[in-house]
Amino acid sequence: QPIAAIGRALDVEVSLAFGAGDMKRLEVLLVRGVRGALLLSTTLSAVIIVLGSWLFTHWTAGQITFNPLLFGILVAAGTCGGLTVVPLALLTGSNRHVAIAPLYLALCGALPVAIAYLALRDHGLIGLAYAILASEFLFMILVFRRTLAKCSFTLGMFVSAVLGARDGAARGAL
Repeated sequence: QPIAAIGRALDVEVSLAFGAGDMKRLEVLLVRGVRGALLLSTTLSAVIIVLGSWLFTHWTAGQITFNPLLFGILVAAGTCGGLTVVPLALLTGSNRHVAIAPLYLALCGALPVAIAYLALRDHGLIGLAYAILASEFLFMILVFRRTLAKCSFTLGMFVSAVLGARDGAARGAL
């Protein structure tokens, strides 16, 4: 939820920049937003992983056994979902999200249900967790590919900009 707040905060800014045809502003919003989401998601994931066993035990009053593998897979799925928030905000704020709807339904609807059924049957909850992770990861890739193409970023340029000290270190003008 904290990462979703970043996406919601960007909605209006993205709409204004897109409406004005200001692609440079969209690129800046994408880089800064993903940088913030990356920092927040990795920080929250680290805290959750460190405190996970203790939190889980207290939350369930010790009635359910903590499974570190299951927990780690679900944290990874949550991180993928968190990292998807900002590029998805760029697509929705520029009204370009409808194009990914059929793929979303396939990757986050039909495919995971089929995989989850098979995985749960053969591998229990761990298989189900892997199905969730696969769905989140595939959707994250889909959203990033669409968003980077919209902003004319290559993957290398984008990663460099997000990890760089300045906005758009690879683009100069950001």
